[in-house]
Amino acid sequence: MGKFGIAILSRYPIVSIRIHQYKRYKNKTIRNCMACLVSLPNDTRIWIVNTHLGCHFIGKEQHQQAKELVSFIHSLKINHTEIAGVVVCGDMNSPPIYQSIKTLRRSGMLDTWKSNGQGVGGTFPSYTTIPCFRKLIRLDYIFMREMGRRRILCKLVYVQDDGPSTRLASDHLPLCAVFVIGD
Repeated sequence: MGKFGIAILSRYPIVSIRIHQYKRYKNKTIRNCMACLVSLPNDTRIWIVNTHLGCHFIGKEQHQQAKELVSFIHSLKINHTEIAGVVVCGDMNSPPIYQSIKTLRRSGMLDTWKSNGQGVGGTFPSYTTIPCFRKLIRLDYIFMREMGRRRILCKLVYVQDDGPSTRLASDHLPLCAVFVIGD
């Protein structure tokens, strides 16, 4: 059901899936997001949300979609004690100064790169003939928010760059994070 490469893969059971389709912005392609409730081995659950926001040059489309994304996140059942929180990730097509990113931060989402990353965190473009322009812009994000009695902690966040093979997969480099859930 997801479009634009939206997918969530999990080694642990996915017990619920929710999809939200963003409202069309002008004549642009409709975008969406997907949420999966993942059941972890320690009787904890966590919502994972993946999205691919639009690509309006000055960010108006992304801002509209970010507001919808915040509402969608709030609609998830996140008040149960066994749910540790929510992790939101994806191609936001927004540098950190855009309103879309500010909207997500104001909603209580923690930008894992801001708290644990080093350097610019540039994920775009993954390849260019002018080396100094490579990895120049930060467009991809992983946000998190604790919700339950169990703590969720981002231990590490990094941009994966294994050279030519990584660059062939996308015009963006992968953004990866390691999380720990405790009591």
